[in-house]
This record gives sequence, structure tokens and C-alpha cells, in this order.
Amino acid sequence: MKNLFRHLSVFLLSMLVSFGMMAQVETQEQKPTKFKNPGWWTFGINAGSSYQSSDVCRTYEGWGLGLTLAKNIYYRPNSLFAFDVRGRLLYANQKGKDHESNVGIRYNTAVNGSGVLDYYQNGSSTSPFFANHRTDLLELGLEGVLNLNRLKERTNVIVNLYGGLNGDWYRTKIDQTDGAGNLYSYDGIGEGGRRSVLDQLNGIRDGS
Repeated sequence: MKNLFRHLSVFLLSMLVSFGMMAQVETQEQKPTKFKNPGWWTFGINAGSSYQSSDVCRTYEGWGLGLTLAKNIYYRPNSLFAFDVRGRLLYANQKGKDHESNVGIRYNTAVNGSGVLDYYQNGSSTSPFFANHRTDLLELGLEGVLNLNRLKERTNVIVNLYGGLNGDWYRTKIDQTDGAGNLYSYDGIGEGGRRSVLDQLNGIRDGS
């Protein structure tokens, strides 16, 4: 009887220990963790409006699209900082349109006869001139990203500080002739407010 009681006690104790271990494993597996293994990769996509400030009034018709790829270099659980190296590829299409006539056409080499276009014939402007542009921009960059890791792990708030070296390539085009290559005539344009003038300009330009 004593042997039976002893065997039964050992069996029950073993079951309790096994059940406790299973419960602990299940709890650990179900509980989400904020810690990661160092060296992870991160891929990002960003898009939105794009514009630039210049001597031609900016519009918000432009757009941009970017891709990023980052690799973690330093990470420790509960450390104050984590550090990544990130590559960036960005394309942007930016536009500008003046709603006021340009009075500095003599010094504008794009349209004063120094190149293909001549809105400044015989040393004087033949008509009002309204500048515009479309600029295509490509950017490649390599950045260092400092992440406030402890803040992220404790609050799920992500704060990044980053900087690096970027290279930009761009091409700027203007729409100042019709499809046949004739200069636009801006005579009579300029009355009314900004929106009215831009609507008149859009009415005569063909977008090429």
C-alpha cells in the first residue's frame, strides 16, 4: 500500500511539473515580444506631393516616389540606441508656373535668343512672358539611422535621427512653344487674380 501511494505521489507530482512547464511555454509563446535579433533588414516605400522653391512660383501638382532598404548594424535589447545603414532611391516630378509676367527676360538665357527660343527679339521683349518648368529629379543616397531603441521598446513610439550623403540628377523642361514650334503669344493675359491668369495660361499651352 505504501509503494502504491508512493508511486501515485510521484506520478501526480510529475504531472503537476509537466503541466507547469507546458503552461509556462504556452505563456511565453503567446506573449508578444518587442525584442529582435540584431542584423535585420527593413524595406520602405514613401510617396507624396513634391515641389521646389525657385524663381518660378511653385505648384503642388508634382509628386514623388521613394524606396529605402536598411540593414541593422547595432542592436541590444533595452539599449538606449540602435543603428542602421540605409540606402535611398527617390524620383520626383516638380512643377512651377508664374502668374505674373517676367520682367527679367533679357537675362533669361532659356528664352532670350541665346538658345533655341527668342522671346527677346531685336533687344526688346515682344510680348509679356510667363515662365514655367517641369523638373524630373532622381536621387540616390546612403544614410545612417540612429533609432531611440529604448523608447520604442517601452512605448512603441519610433523616433529616428538620420543623415548621410545624397547625389541628385535632374532635367528641367519648359513649355513655351506650341506643337509646331511657334512661340506662345501672351498678349492680353494678366487680367484677374492668380487663378484666373493660370487658367488663361493653361488654355493656350499644349503641355509639350
